[in-house]
This record gives sequence, structure tokens and C-alpha cells, in this order.
Amino acid sequence: MSLSHFPFYCISMNNKSVAAFAELERTIHAALETYANVHRGSGHNSVVTTRLFEQAREIVLAHLGLKKGKYVVIFCTPRGGALLTAQLEQGSFQIVSSQDIGLPLGIRALAVKKASLPKSATFYTGGGTTRLIAPGWVIWAEAPDRFEAGTPAIINVIAFARALQLSRESHDRIFAGRAVAQPGNELIEGPAGKQSVNGLYVDQAVELSGQDLIIDPGAGPTGNNLLSDLAAEKLTVNDILYHDELEEYSGLELLDKLRQTHIGRGIQVPTEEGPRSYTNLDNSASTPTFTPVWNAVRQTWRQSEKVQQEIIQEVRSICANMLGALPADYKVIFTSNTTEAINLAAESLGLESQTDPEAVILNTLLEHSSNDLPWRMVPYTSLIRLSIDDDGFVDMKELDTLLCEYNQKGQHGQKRIKLVAVSGASNVLGVFNNLAEISRVVHQYGARLLVDAAQLIAHRKVDMAACGIDYLAFSAHKVYAPFGTGVLVARKGLLNFSPAELELIRSSGEENTVGISALGKALVLLQRIGMETIREDEQSLTRRALSGLLQIPGLTVYGIKDPESPSFAHKGGVIVFNLKGIMANKVAKELSSRGGIGVRYGCHCAHLLVKRLVGVGPRLEQFQRVIVTLFPRLNLPGVVRVSIGIENSEEDVDTLIRVLSEIARKH
Repeated sequence: MSLSHFPFYCISMNNKSVAAFAELERTIHAALETYANVHRGSGHNSVVTTRLFEQAREIVLAHLGLKKGKYVVIFCTPRGGALLTAQLEQGSFQIVSSQDIGLPLGIRALAVKKASLPKSATFYTGGGTTRLIAPGWVIWAEAPDRFEAGTPAIINVIAFARALQLSRESHDRIFAGRAVAQPGNELIEGPAGKQSVNGLYVDQAVELSGQDLIIDPGAGPTGNNLLSDLAAEKLTVNDILYHDELEEYSGLELLDKLRQTHIGRGIQVPTEEGPRSYTNLDNSASTPTFTPVWNAVRQTWRQSEKVQQEIIQEVRSICANMLGALPADYKVIFTSNTTEAINLAAESLGLESQTDPEAVILNTLLEHSSNDLPWRMVPYTSLIRLSIDDDGFVDMKELDTLLCEYNQKGQHGQKRIKLVAVSGASNVLGVFNNLAEISRVVHQYGARLLVDAAQLIAHRKVDMAACGIDYLAFSAHKVYAPFGTGVLVARKGLLNFSPAELELIRSSGEENTVGISALGKALVLLQRIGMETIREDEQSLTRRALSGLLQIPGLTVYGIKDPESPSFAHKGGVIVFNLKGIMANKVAKELSSRGGIGVRYGCHCAHLLVKRLVGVGPRLEQFQRVIVTLFPRLNLPGVVRVSIGIENSEEDVDTLIRVLSEIARKH
């Protein structure tokens, strides 16, 4: 698939904006049908999305007239772009922005001379920025990955690249204005409810006399709704965030109805046995989206700046209410993803630690690299790690002991544990640690608590005030809104940035208005379903998956295995495993080629944990360091991960078990 897969029907100046938005929406809807994360995915969707994402870099270079061999394109947030360019020589880079073309996507595309890039990490570190991690060292990824920490705003980047193409073709800033209906193009109701303009129906290829607007007859769900959308152009915040075609439903009934609107539902992908419906079991990496969320995006980027600002404020309230973060006590800041949010918390702590050189940060062996690497980079501090048991639960006794030794007994000189940073849910073992109990111990000894909630928000109810959480970070693309927004919620008074820097952080995140709108809509839908309903459905599917997996000869499941154990109540829909004698990458690729199943393999940006699970000791770890340096494309031992989302069904789980059983028998 190509970003220019669809033809662009645009002739006259008066209607260029209308046609451009229609074409952009067709492109993005097609991209959403096969959306997945781009890092180490094995399924069809990950392959397609990766190709589109990389093609976006090529489009930027072509737009700027630069050579691919000499330049590399890095996608950043506005603040991230400013931080990177501050380290580059003048003349070594060019920038093109989503602001330049009039779209609220929050994208900066930096085309940088390869020879001018810094050789190590720069401003943000975390998921995707490394090739291999050990407790005391890091091997960084090559550019551009090294400078795109966390999951990029993949769909926004694809939209940005396509908009660049359309702007170039039209020789005009066609997205600078809003795509509003032109005077004289009166919307009329036709036979069987079909919409028409000046008597011509939308589902025909038409030419408007004097306007020269052609509408593609094969426009699909976007094109056929274009003019009705324009008729409702002036929408309110409530229209966009709270009203939709499913608003009469709630609970399990809403969950069932929402699944029917999954964009990409039933899409056929090639397998060894012919086309099959794609089965997405890669929700921990990133989640697909649903029509009501996509409609919120389409409606938002057509609105006036005033309405967009109102959307931002309302979504801030939605986040605060859902997280139990009272506005009087907490500040909600929009970022690009969880990784940027945690980096901001680490950066703030670094400013504070300049006057407290004995500060210690405590995290765990469970952590994703986005809740590990940023803390390694904080100046004037040291990092220690807390043990976990075989299921992935934090050692509460050790937590109490360490905090007591450092903060009460003073057994480590002037060093004090200032911050404890933990995962709310593991992206590998799928366990939910007891945040209320962790918080109680942490605050008993005068420390603060940060929760990486990337894997938590879509699966369990969170109450920051009740649990005493000081900082919390999560990503919209983990909650069915893959349009590039993240959130940092911090107790007021804990962010140490200057007013000017805090304003830059705020404006950088809020430039991606469509991402914020999508997040708000997704959270509203989750609340209407009910987090308890989601938990029960997820546990039912997880129980079914574990029961089937444990019957496959040679298959080893890590972490909680027994659905009847008391600890199962604290496990989400994430299962990692290996098949005896078959590398994880091979298993993942066969699941895709045989069954059209998308999963993930490798270390899942949790290197310390996965190496422990598969038995990589210190000596082998050093050997791996040499091997990765010499042979960077070599696959190292890892685990296969399946992860369940609200779009999944019992049929999806049964397909996984059947295809895995076939793979096990074959080998």
C-alpha cells in the first residue's frame, strides 16, 4: 500500500480544502484498517504500517528536495524538535512542520545530515532508542530510532506526509483554512436519504457547475459522509466528545456494539492457506481504534481554533475525573506518549536534584525501558532496583527494608530515596501490582511515587488521590486512540520547570489537538462501558487463552499460569511464552504466515526482565553485548507475547491456540 493509493480529485480553488480533507481522510482510514506498532511486530498490519511510516520519511525528503543517502528524517514533537536542533550545527538540518500546512497534528519533521547527528542519546530516552540494555550499560539504536523515543505518532505522521503531498500537488496551503461548505452549495436530502449538493448526489462522480468539485464514487465511509459532515461543521465540544451513534448503549451491550465499529474488523490478509481475517493480539504494543474515535478526529480538525481549545480543556477534565486526580491537587499535561511524560518527570527531578546530590531513585526489574533509561540520565542521582517474584509482583518486604535503611536509619550516608518509579501493569507478565499498598509504604518513609500506567489505564480503574500517586504517565495509543498523545499527571508543586519552559511543554503537547480529542473520546467510551465490565471480559479471554496454551506440548508460559490461582485476579490479558526448540521470532512469523495472527516477539523494551525469564546470566549478557555490536541484525533470545484488547473475542483466542498447536506439531 502507498500513501498515494487513492486519486486526488481537486480542480478549482474554491473547493480545494473540501476535497483535500476528503482525500486525507480516505488515506488515514485505509491506514487505520491495517494499523499496528512499527517496532518488532510480526503480523501483516505491523509490516504495512512500518512501510507507510518509513515512506513518510521519503516523502519529507522529496518535499525538501534532499537525498536519502545523505539525510535522515526524524519525527519529533515541537519541543523535541527544539531540543534536538539546539545540538545541531546551523545548515545541517531542515524542518517542516504540521503547523506549516495548517493541521493540528503536533509534528516536526527534521531532515538532518547523517554525519551531523549526535552519536549517543540526546533529550528523550526509552522504548525504541536502544538495541540492548544491561543494568550498567546501554547499546543505543541507530538513527532515526535513537531520537524517536517511545511509540511515535504513527498515524499523525502518515497524515502529515499525505498532506504534504496534497499541498505540493495543489501548489497551495489547502489545509490552512477549514473545510467548510461553500456558499451556494446547499445541502439537500435526496431519495432514500442520500445527500446532494445542488441536486447532485454524493455517491456519484459529480462536477458542480461553477465549482468544479469532483467527488470520488468509491470514497468509502469518509467520502459518502463528507457533505453531511460539512453540514454539521460548527460542532460543540459535547457534540464531538459525548455524542455518537452508540450513545444509547452502555456496559456489555456497548462493548459488543463498539466491537462492530473496529476499523479493520474482518480485513483479509494473505496467509499460506489463502486470505484470512486478521487477528490482532498485539494490543500491548499499540491498540487499534473504533469509528466513534475516528469520527472525533475528523470532526476536530475541521473546527475553529476556539472550539479546539475548548476540546483540550474538556479532555483535561475527562482525564482528571477518570484518574481521580482532583484539579485542585493535580496538574494534567499533554505530551506525545508515556515515554516523553516520564522523561519530563525525570528532567524535573534533575533540576531539583542539583541542590540535593544524594538523591536516589528506586525502580524495579519489571520496568519497561521508558521507566528505566530516563532515570539513569538524571544528574546528581543514583538508581537502584527492587526485586520481583516469579509472577512479577514487587517484593513488598524489600521495598520496606530499602526505604527504611535509606530514609529512616541513614545506613547509606546522606543518600535518601526520593522517588519510587513502578509499572502499574507489566507489559511482559501482565500483572497489576498493588499501587495503594506500594504508595502507603513509599509515603511512610517520605518518598514520592511515580506510576508508569501505559499498560494500566485501558484495563483497570485508577484513583490517584485514593492511592496517593504523585505522578502518573500513560499514552493514548494504548487506549484505542492511536493519534499521538500522552499524558503526565503530577501533583501540583512537583514540576520544577520555569514558567517559560512549562509553557513550551504545554504548547508542544497541545498542538496535537486531534490526538487529544481522540483520547478524550476513547476515555468517554471506556467509562460508558465500565472498567469492571472490561476487566471481567478480559479475564474471561485470558483464562481461555491460558487453558489452551498449557495443553500445547513444548510450550512454556512465563508468570501466572493457573487461572484458578488467587493471583490470577491481578493478571491482565498479557501472556508471554516460548516453544521449545524454536526462536521467538520464528514462532511469531509462523503465527502470521499460517494464521494471519499479529503478535510481538523479543525483549519488549523490558530487557532486564526478559533476560531473567529466559536465563541470560551476566556472562552470556556480556557475550550478547559483543554479538550485538558485531552483528546488529542478529536476533537474540526473547519471548513471544500475545496481548488482548477490547476488540478481541473467543474466536480470536481459539484461532491462536489452533495455529500454535499446528506449529508445535510441525516442529
